[in-house]
Amino acid sequence: MKTLTLYELNYIVKRTLQMTLDQTYWVKAEISEMQANRHCYMELVQKDPKTHDIEARAKAQVWATTWNLLRPTFERATGQRLAAGMEILVEVMSCMASRSTSSTSTRRTHSVTWRADAWK
Repeated sequence: MKTLTLYELNYIVKRTLQMTLDQTYWVKAEISEMQANRHCYMELVQKDPKTHDIEARAKAQVWATTWNLLRPTFERATGQRLAAGMEILVEVMSCMASRSTSSTSTRRTHSVTWRADAWK
């Protein structure tokens, strides 16, 4: 079995996602945890319908500029605050961040994140 560096693994994941997924798509999930101050940070889960065991888990971030528009819009439309335990339909964007790090040789750092930007 081949050993990969973290950089190599993230690069493979990044390229695979770029080749197989659209830039944005809709995902149905339950909010299991949520913290909202300036930004909103959530943990989204999918549970087995019969056993309620968690089958999948992902972190989601809504940056302040979007959250400040989204929160009141959601509350006006639904009459309730977004909270843990709610099942939501969320438009997500696969973010492939490439950052340069400063060192003797410039290398690219690849990270893969899922970002929640809007609810439907």
